[in-house]
Amino acid sequence: MKYIIPPLVLILLVFSSCKKQTTYVKQIVNNSNYTFSVTYFNVVTSKQETHEVEPHASTVIYIQTLEGANTEADKCLADMRNLEVVSQENLIFVLDVQDERNWESSVSKNKSNVRQTCVMRVDNVDFVPE
Repeated sequence: MKYIIPPLVLILLVFSSCKKQTTYVKQIVNNSNYTFSVTYFNVVTSKQETHEVEPHASTVIYIQTLEGANTEADKCLADMRNLEVVSQENLIFVLDVQDERNWESSVSKNKSNVRQTCVMRVDNVDFVPE
């Protein structure tokens, strides 16, 4: 009986590691000299989220892992509603964050895991004086 248990554990570990999943990551790369905040309504969690983005930093504003390997790229704004960027420097942010063309999208696959990444890059020219 003691020889049956280890093979069963091994089989369970092998099958559990084969579970397919997709991780969705949305990220802001701030190449500007300005600090700003990003606020949106997360459709998955039904919560309002706010993230501060520091100058010359990269900030993940959304990450969600779901079962199933989805290799078809989703829209970058699919799970975020009322996305808004507010400058903390008395500047107006002029880049349209609601425009999918302002987001770079990529899909990568590693064994049974898929990662869908969306990146919005922000530069000094995306801010104008009030």
